[in-house]
Amino acid sequence: MAIDRSIMQAPQGLEALAPPEPIEIEIEDPEAVRIGMDGMMIELEKAEPRADEFDVNLAEYMGEGELASLAGELMVTMSRIFLAAKIG
Repeated sequence: MAIDRSIMQAPQGLEALAPPEPIEIEIEDPEAVRIGMDGMMIELEKAEPRADEFDVNLAEYMGEGELASLAGELMVTMSRIFLAAKIG
């Protein structure tokens, strides 16, 4: 199989560009990472979930009494729905 030459030429002047600064990556543990480049430092750390976050499991922040009450209300509501479906 023959290899054809490109119609487009390679960009000119790439040799004049300075080589990029090295990137420094420091991993303290799997939970925290630091990335440094050009004097800028980016720190990534695992944050504990909070109750005001959108996708948090709210049951983890509720007391046993609240969970029991909610479960009772859910059981009553579902029983009524099933009963209505059998009658109707």
